[in-house]
Amino acid sequence: MSNASDGGSQLRALRLLWGPAPGGGRGPRRGLTQGRIVEAAAEIADRQGLDGLTMRTLASELGVGVATLYTYVPGRPELLALILDQSIGQGVQPDELSGDWRDRLRQVAYADLQGYLQRPWMLQLLAAQPPALGPNLLAWYESMLRVMADSGLPIDDQVAALEAVDGYVRGMALAMTEDAATGGAGPDTERDAFYADHIDWQAHPLFAAASESGAISDHRANFAFGLERLLAGIAADDDVAPTGDFRAGNK
Repeated sequence: MSNASDGGSQLRALRLLWGPAPGGGRGPRRGLTQGRIVEAAAEIADRQGLDGLTMRTLASELGVGVATLYTYVPGRPELLALILDQSIGQGVQPDELSGDWRDRLRQVAYADLQGYLQRPWMLQLLAAQPPALGPNLLAWYESMLRVMADSGLPIDDQVAALEAVDGYVRGMALAMTEDAATGGAGPDTERDAFYADHIDWQAHPLFAAASESGAISDHRANFAFGLERLLAGIAADDDVAPTGDFRAGNK
């Protein structure tokens, strides 16, 4: 998968995200705009995944030549940065939600989980490289910090809390999408037969009991349990220091 990890692509992506939308230099315009390009690209990714999103398929979707498309977006890495920032900008801003900071952080976590399940390609992009700091990402993070300001935590702990919840949501979403892609934990005669031939469940009684109860495959229940414990831990005690301090300047 192409990505925007090199400096040139990152800078070009930032110029597209923050600068005036390019108007196209040649070829049939047909009302084409950067916004329409990004919208169509996201729709292709929704239907076919990132592998199906190429400049050629996008040009065909828009009814223009590839050369025309390149006058708006210089390449696929920049296109991916654009669709990611657009997706981050969808929905209500965190500080516009109701409730206290914990209620709003919970709502954001569930909304983000749902968004990742609907658009698993977002997880792929976020895992490939840090997202470009576009307008939507910046607005979202500023809004999240306004939410966390009500927690009374110092700013560095606010950021740590946000990153902890965000990382938790992404990890659980990844587990759910991978489960869905491989058929989940539903009946699988060949798989079960393989397990029966190769695994002595009596030697692993705790795992066997957990599997039998359905707890291992109940991702949504596990998500809810873990999220509540994470939120409770953030709220419980602002005097708790991390076991290992990896903040800048500490090794």
